[in-house]
Amino acid sequence: MLQDSIDKGLSHYLVALMIADSLKYEHEVINLLNKIGEAYVRLQRYPQAADAFERAASLSIMRQNQFGLAQASLGISKVYYHTSDYPRAIRFALKSNNLAKSENFNRILHDSELLLSQLYASTGNYQRAFDHYTRYKVLSDSIFSDESSKQLAIMQAKYELEAKEKENQILRLRNLENQKTIARKNRIVLITTSVILASVILVLLLLYVNKRFRRLNQKLAVQSEKLKNLNMDKDRFFAYVVHNIKNPFSTIWGFSELLLKHASLKDTEKMVRYSKYIYDSSAGIKEILGNLLEWSRLLRGKFEYKPVRFSLEGLIKDVIELNNKLAAKNDIVLSYENIENKYVYADRQMVYTILQNLLSNAIKYNVQKGKVIVSATRKDTMVEIAVSDTGSGIPAVKIKDLFVFDPANTARNAAKPASAGMGLVICHELVTKNNGEIMVESIPGKGSRFTFTLPVPKADLEQAEGIDPEISEQIAAIKNELRSIPHFHKNFTETLRKELIPKHSHVSKVLSVEELKEFASLVVSLADEYQIKPLKEYGQKLLKQSESLQFDEILKTLPEFSEIANVIIY
Repeated sequence: MLQDSIDKGLSHYLVALMIADSLKYEHEVINLLNKIGEAYVRLQRYPQAADAFERAASLSIMRQNQFGLAQASLGISKVYYHTSDYPRAIRFALKSNNLAKSENFNRILHDSELLLSQLYASTGNYQRAFDHYTRYKVLSDSIFSDESSKQLAIMQAKYELEAKEKENQILRLRNLENQKTIARKNRIVLITTSVILASVILVLLLLYVNKRFRRLNQKLAVQSEKLKNLNMDKDRFFAYVVHNIKNPFSTIWGFSELLLKHASLKDTEKMVRYSKYIYDSSAGIKEILGNLLEWSRLLRGKFEYKPVRFSLEGLIKDVIELNNKLAAKNDIVLSYENIENKYVYADRQMVYTILQNLLSNAIKYNVQKGKVIVSATRKDTMVEIAVSDTGSGIPAVKIKDLFVFDPANTARNAAKPASAGMGLVICHELVTKNNGEIMVESIPGKGSRFTFTLPVPKADLEQAEGIDPEISEQIAAIKNELRSIPHFHKNFTETLRKELIPKHSHVSKVLSVEELKEFASLVVSLADEYQIKPLKEYGQKLLKQSESLQFDEILKTLPEFSEIANVIIY
């Protein structure tokens, strides 16, 4: 009986398919092909089922019919399941499952979860079978609940419709008799509605007021916490002032008294020594007050951030020149390295303050005849500036709190005045304002290395990225040929070192066309003398550009010669 019923239904589907196909109703054709495939599966005619589902899948892809594709993929999976081709069955079932999930086809998702459970059970993967069966049961309950809700809604609508019809009949029969009753009910409804509306408005108003109070309380709590922190900062601030100024003032007071006594005795040697003590203590107080002023400006937001593109070379030289006199008193040598052609985008005055603080500390905590080196290194989009010293170093336990304002933090050693803490906090704040980071490495007894980063100007990054591919290929060819030559003639290397490289550095600034021509001619003559063809072509191209005044092309080509020079000399 069941098979006869399926056969009869299949014949109807096939007739409907021909009609829909002739009328070009493609979505109906997809639906009918999937139904025909299901019928063939039930009749265990799997080749015909597979053909129907594949046609449905192909047409669904062409017409972007996601529902039809999900149904067809599930049908193909069923065919492979019944033919025991479990891997393919799982693949198509997962495809249908994923598509159903993304498009919220709950019925197809429900069927695919059950099929996946059966497939994984057949392959012995019971854990995954159990997972899919669990999701199938959840979906079954959900679908049953949805359908029950729909049926209940339909029944409720029917019941309400019937009730309304009966009520209308009663109202029509008793219309004249019940006019007063209806009017009274209407008044009651109006009054009730008004009361309810007023109650809702009152509740909403109370909720709004309550919400405002909560927000105000939260703001008050935040302000209270800020005030508490400010009071703590104030206490730490005064503690810092008292702690760091008390001893220098005591020193000034004591030695001033001694100076007065020895002045009458005309003891010049002691007077000079006491004067030096007073001077050093006064300098310490001046530095502390300077740091306090900077810290105050930071707290009050008076440090206006004005970033510009500038070279570190001149700034570093200025700071070193300013501190040379102080360093010379302790036989400390200040030097710099690798600071040429390093440009940053930052507030110049802030960077000056950072370097001044770090260099001052490096001198203060150094040893007799020590060294301080300032260097700069380009690292991707940042420039790293380092201040290294050969001083006493910092204990490891103090490094983690070095950039946190706390008067309890002492200096690097007890022999020096404790005035570095505030300066390092200021450095940390200023580096952060300039989108950088500050770090420290230290070995007690050997020295410290403070580093901080600043961003490279955007224009410099774009220029570095904008190298002409043709020029890069030419440079690569020159470098490869140079590397293939076992030894260079001594005169060739000397010429490059003494004439060509200095010329390159000078001409790269594009001072005059004549200098460019002279440079290009020297490149060509050297290439001819030592038979380096790519180098000659490079020189000829540069010579041609200088003659045609193609300065934009020169700027792209000329700086690349530094790579060639490095290969030759090093």
